[in-house]
Amino acid sequence: MPEQVRWKQRFCNFSRAFLRLRDALYEKELEDFDELQQEGIVQRFEYTFELFWKTLKDYLEQEGVAIEVISPKYVISAAASSKVLEHMGADGELLLEMVRSRNLMSHTYDFDSFRTVLTKVKNEYFGQMDRAYTYFLKQDKLHE
Repeated sequence: MPEQVRWKQRFCNFSRAFLRLRDALYEKELEDFDELQQEGIVQRFEYTFELFWKTLKDYLEQEGVAIEVISPKYVISAAASSKVLEHMGADGELLLEMVRSRNLMSHTYDFDSFRTVLTKVKNEYFGQMDRAYTYFLKQDKLHE
């Protein structure tokens, strides 16, 4: 399967996950969701972020950027070095913070950390993924 097609397929999955996360975040205020619904939002963030960085990896490879280590931190670093994050309007440090938050939620459960991450998902992280979504959407249309 050609690389060009691979990133578009991954973007299609990222897009579906992103739109579902967006719908959840803007349905109502975070405090109006019960605990199970809040956990669902964090779970949606986790898999949406996973699809984001993998879409980014596939896109970078299609653009000729060599990805030597397949990890979110390395891919974000490569995207920063190749100026893709700049073109997206994304904040590399905030994206790295998202990696740490995703890892924290995947491996531990601390209610205070959970609430902090949930708030950051809505107020900070979602905006970064929205910039990426918009960028990929434009790139997809350019490559049609």
